[in-house]
Amino acid sequence: MDRLTEAIEGVDLPGLVARLFPDSGAKPGRPGLYRAAWRGDRKPSLSLFKSRGVWFFRDHATGESGNAYHLLLAAGLSKEEAVAILLGERPLPEPPRREKRERPKPPPLDLEKGLGEAQARLKAATGLPEVLKGRGIALKEAVLLGMGLSPEGDLYLPIEIRAQGTACFSWRGNAPSSVSWSCGV
Repeated sequence: MDRLTEAIEGVDLPGLVARLFPDSGAKPGRPGLYRAAWRGDRKPSLSLFKSRGVWFFRDHATGESGNAYHLLLAAGLSKEEAVAILLGERPLPEPPRREKRERPKPPPLDLEKGLGEAQARLKAATGLPEVLKGRGIALKEAVLLGMGLSPEGDLYLPIEIRAQGTACFSWRGNAPSSVSWSCGV
C-alpha cells in the first residue's frame, strides 16, 4: 500500500474538516451531519461517516461523495495541495479553541423593595385595576392584604416563605401564571 492510500485510510476526516473549516461545526472523531463551509453552506448537508474503518463524506446538496482526498478536491484544493495535506507535508491550522463565556451574574434581587414598589403602584391606582375586576375584591381590600401591581398590570400576591423571604405569586387574567421571586424588580 502506498503512502497516500495509508494516509487517506488513517485520516480523521471530521478532525481534518474541523481544522480546515472551523465554521463547518465538525468535531474530531465524530461522525455526523455538518456544514460545507467552503461553499457557504448555512444548513448542515455534509455527512461524515466511517465505513470499514475508513472515513467518507457525502455532500447531500451537491451529490458529491468519496474519501478524504475527494473531499479536499470538492472543497476547492488542488490535487497537489490535497496530497500535501494528507501526507502531512503541509501544516494545518490549529483547531479552534472554544472560549468559555462567563454569563454575567444578575444583580442580587431586593424582594422587599420589589414588593414595596408593586404595592405602591396598587395604592396609586385611581380605579380598580383590570386584573381585579370580577374577582369580588375591592381596591382597598387588595391594598390591605399587601397585594401589588406589576408594571405590566399583573397582580402580585405576597407569600411569606421562611427560607426565601417574601415571594410574589403573579396572577394574570383569570388564572395564576407563575411564582416569581423577583416581585417585579
